[in-house]
Amino acid sequence: MKRYVWVIVVLAICFTGIGGTYAYTTVSSKAHNIITTGAVKIAVEEWQRSGKEILPYPKEPVAVMPGRSVSKIVTVRNLEKACYVRARIEATVIDRDGREIPLSYNAMEELLQMDIAEDFWKQKEDTDPWWYYYRVVSEQDVTEPLFESVTFAGKEMDNVFQGCSIEIHVAAQAVQSDNNTASAMSADGWPEE
Repeated sequence: MKRYVWVIVVLAICFTGIGGTYAYTTVSSKAHNIITTGAVKIAVEEWQRSGKEILPYPKEPVAVMPGRSVSKIVTVRNLEKACYVRARIEATVIDRDGREIPLSYNAMEELLQMDIAEDFWKQKEDTDPWWYYYRVVSEQDVTEPLFESVTFAGKEMDNVFQGCSIEIHVAAQAVQSDNNTASAMSADGWPEE
């Protein structure tokens, strides 16, 4: 019987030792993962045709009469990684007293006609203010012009616009094209408006 008790004591010591061994061999660690994303950076460029030359668009206002056209060539340059580009045209009327009067999208279309290059820029719908460039814009590449001239409507610009100035702005946005969809129109990641 003594021998039986000694066997139980030895087994108990062995199991206690094994349990202790498990406690000493437990290891924990943390993983530090780094995810790098590419930079997307663009610049809107504006030019003006003067005879046979194409020059940077002037900083000072350009005088225009209703019914006349003005050369204004708008492109978007990609300064970083390949991306999709979209652009929106906005206009603001500055009255004689220097107050800003924003134009709605519909009012702008009535007063200003731009020769949008629809072979290269597309809208999702007629009421969508965004124009999406048809292909990926590579690093340091430049889009085809969104438009090359602006025509100021004749009869729609009555005496209310006398002494006013109209500022035309092009806002552009870009999203990465890598690991995104096959076109700018279906791309994910466009900022909310």
